[in-house]
Amino acid sequence: MNSFGYEEKLIKEISDILLEQFFGDSNLRIKVLEDKNVSPDLLAKLAEDKCADVREWVAMHPNTSIETLIKMSKDPAWNVRTAVASNPNLPPEILDILAKEERIAIRMSVAENPSTFIETVKELTNDEHLLVRKAAQDTLSKRV
Repeated sequence: MNSFGYEEKLIKEISDILLEQFFGDSNLRIKVLEDKNVSPDLLAKLAEDKCADVREWVAMHPNTSIETLIKMSKDPAWNVRTAVASNPNLPPEILDILAKEERIAIRMSVAENPSTFIETVKELTNDEHLLVRKAAQDTLSKRV
């Protein structure tokens, strides 16, 4: 291993230790996420946080990579998937999948997301739940 590879590995280990030691409190990790300059690498790391609230903030962050958002679209916590569905950087193909979610809040976020295919938004105007239908109708009126 060259010295650069060793240094890179050491930096990663140190950053993991710092995250655990200095940001042990989930409120501190959320406070870090309020910064618009958080790196996609740190966001990817925090996307695996044990605290769903931290993951939710990651999902809403504009610097979260598409790759990280796609992984997060399968998060077990519905509030995280709702935040993912509201992120305009999420590919429309993933929004199509989330449009079929059971949770009303997720379908509403899909309906309101400017990246959602127009066909998907039109389908959501026929959703079984009034709030989803209303969100889809509002989005259609703004787009057309």
